[in-house]
Amino acid sequence: MPAELQFEDGKLKFLSGERLIALSVGKATRFQPFLEEIPAKLPFYGLPWSLPALYLQTVWVYCCLTLPMLYHRIMATLFGLETLVTMKAPLTQSTSIRDFWGRRWNLIASRLGWRVHNLMKRCFFMPFQHGGPVKKNIAGFVSFLMSGVFHEYMWLMLHLARPEGSRYSPGKVLVFFVLQYLATAVQVMLVKTTWLGRRGWGMMPTVLQTVVTTICVLPFGPLFLEGVHDMINESSLMPAVELL
Repeated sequence: MPAELQFEDGKLKFLSGERLIALSVGKATRFQPFLEEIPAKLPFYGLPWSLPALYLQTVWVYCCLTLPMLYHRIMATLFGLETLVTMKAPLTQSTSIRDFWGRRWNLIASRLGWRVHNLMKRCFFMPFQHGGPVKKNIAGFVSFLMSGVFHEYMWLMLHLARPEGSRYSPGKVLVFFVLQYLATAVQVMLVKTTWLGRRGWGMMPTVLQTVVTTICVLPFGPLFLEGVHDMINESSLMPAVELL
């Protein structure tokens, strides 16, 4: 077996195991461990007690996105075709919010994958990326904003297709991406202006950087996950053989 195919096969087995664990815990807890209601129904989304539930739901969504992409990569590799890496372990190896969104999460979208994302990059990011800090900040903000608009469209289509089980609220996923831009901007500002950002962060163990990054991103998760809650909930009710 070619080395590249062995590597992809190894990732497939690891992700399948990760998905099985997430599904097993999800089926036992309705994807809301330690909670009696979903985070969206609780004051302040049940934070901080809802963090385990939010992490479990995020892992499940990540596996559901990544596994089909990985299947396609393996099939393409069998025919000698070069493919793009889709995810680079964003939940376990991200060392900052900027690293999470820019270098690890959904790299097909952030590079030259889907046409709609490529169009967004050419129309909304590249015209502003060269220049001073103001233009670069505009480029980053517009990129996150348009990503939010695109996800609003996807969540709306899911809602219209299955309105009876949907918890979609217009505007929430857009707010999620705007807040992620603000968090990324704050991180960049701290790196440039404080000792903690310039030196202290780099001195921290990578595992601790990942934990802090996760804690910074996860509380905003309900704004993103609420629109696909019915799909997550249905996963806990379906037989495991239909999901694996």
